[in-house]
Amino acid sequence: MEPKQSKFISVLYYSFLVHGSPVLIISKGSGIDLQDLISYTGGITEKSAIFYTSEIICGLEHLHALQIVHLDIKPANVLLTDTGHVMISDFDRSYDITREAKPPTSLDFTGTAYFMAPEIIQRKVITTKADVWSLGILMAVLVCGLKRLKPSTLNEITESSKRGTLAVKVFANFSGPLKSFFNACLQYHYRGRASVAALKRLRFYKSVDWNQVAAGGTRPPYKTSEIPKPASRMELKADPHDPSILAAAYGKDSPQVNGHFLCKKDGKNKWFLRTHPPSLFKLPVARKVLKKDNGCITDFHFINPRLSSNVHKA
Repeated sequence: MEPKQSKFISVLYYSFLVHGSPVLIISKGSGIDLQDLISYTGGITEKSAIFYTSEIICGLEHLHALQIVHLDIKPANVLLTDTGHVMISDFDRSYDITREAKPPTSLDFTGTAYFMAPEIIQRKVITTKADVWSLGILMAVLVCGLKRLKPSTLNEITESSKRGTLAVKVFANFSGPLKSFFNACLQYHYRGRASVAALKRLRFYKSVDWNQVAAGGTRPPYKTSEIPKPASRMELKADPHDPSILAAAYGKDSPQVNGHFLCKKDGKNKWFLRTHPPSLFKLPVARKVLKKDNGCITDFHFINPRLSSNVHKA
């Protein structure tokens, strides 16, 4: 039997090449993520944090059952759907533990410095416990906001992550159950760190009905329509049938976008889209990362098996 798809993980439907450039068709979010929520609220209550992190935990539990480590759990990579639920995205840095028998290379130890577990930033070992550390840091950002956390510079962040330390000004104000959550997630040695399954048994989540959460049956504390969308990510107002847009989408060169399509005039005073050539120097590396032992993804030509089965049933 195929494993059931988690409601809290973005889905890859198709992948293909257009003039050598990879195209991925994935789930659509609302245009809002947890980073936007934090910027809007300045930090949320523990009760609200329970909602978001419980859905993240369900998503991570599904990933870890597949032996996949996300490696970049952070607010900007946790999208919100139109209904306000969580959708974990951005798997470009994820690591498949079953991918190869040989140990990971230095290129596999990746992520965002502030959220990286000590063993990842020190390039020692990759396990699912790395995501648990990142979830602990994400929780701190959720309940504290960004301004009340230290350090600030990249060097300080890197050194702090190596030491496994986090300075939180308001730690004393947290409830006992939340402090226990941090103690479970932010253990310096990964072997002593909780698994996502163990997190579900913490006092912090005592009121949570995990079956209801997994089914997407809990009510979000915020509506995505209430959260302002950053100007840099405002929806593009474009006609999908416009010949110039279609030509750019399927042409060899990619359209330049910076909040809107960039245009310029030609010698005849006619407007057309600015484009730039694709950067393909990393494509061989990316192909190696995506290629699975089961042959589902090869050279970026992929159709989600569930879509294929639905077509056959029809």
